[in-house]
Amino acid sequence: MGSLTGLSGLAGLSSIMGSPVVINAATASVFNSADISISNVTWTTLTFDTVIWDSASIYDAGNPERLTAPVDGYYLAIGQVLWNPTAEEQLYMEVRTSDGVRVATRGIGSPSNAGLTCVQIAAGICYLSTGIYVYMRATSSPSAGATIGTSAKVSPILSMYKLL
Repeated sequence: MGSLTGLSGLAGLSSIMGSPVVINAATASVFNSADISISNVTWTTLTFDTVIWDSASIYDAGNPERLTAPVDGYYLAIGQVLWNPTAEEQLYMEVRTSDGVRVATRGIGSPSNAGLTCVQIAAGICYLSTGIYVYMRATSSPSAGATIGTSAKVSPILSMYKLL
């Protein structure tokens, strides 16, 4: 199995699973500049209002919850959230495609995390046809809900990279 070596921005991604990986020009990363309240036991689709970068019109402000594939191919999709759990909270987040595929999922929360700032990252590679999009959603349990906080463009972030 290969490893990530010499990581310097996007150019340093050398190999995964023993195969060379090249980042294509079709990349985007978006951020939400306001806290987002997450309902208890109800999935909330996250929206984004700030473009960090977008090389191929992947983000559309008219559909702020998604990043859309401009061409067919394999994409790396990454979701990241920051939150401060109470002793009882658990936050679950996932990255999905518009055609129903769960690309990545992550859940965290326990009494040992109470009062700490937790960062969750979920990432996966998927094949997307032109026009299919990825989005991120979250839910909390068993408390009355959670808040995904903002912090210097660290959370929440949704990114997508076209791989060759």
